[in-house]
Amino acid sequence: MGWQPFKVTHTSDYPQELYDLAVKLIRKGLAYVDHQTPEEVEYREKQMNSPWRDRPIAESLKLFEDMRRGLIDEGKATLRLK
Repeated sequence: MGWQPFKVTHTSDYPQELYDLAVKLIRKGLAYVDHQTPEEVEYREKQMNSPWRDRPIAESLKLFEDMRRGLIDEGKATLRLK
């Protein structure tokens, strides 16, 4: 393609910053914790919003912290932008 990246980074280089940004997005109502399977997401994207999209901010914050602490099985919840 003829271009060179300015800088190569890895998410593992700054996990706290990414976590803080995720919490900020949830608090602003711009992100939420979703429990849909990939198949449900694919279907719903064509039809309607996730049933979890409008969950209370406090609930998404708690669930996101549970995700971080490993209390929710991997793949059972995802942080999504609105």
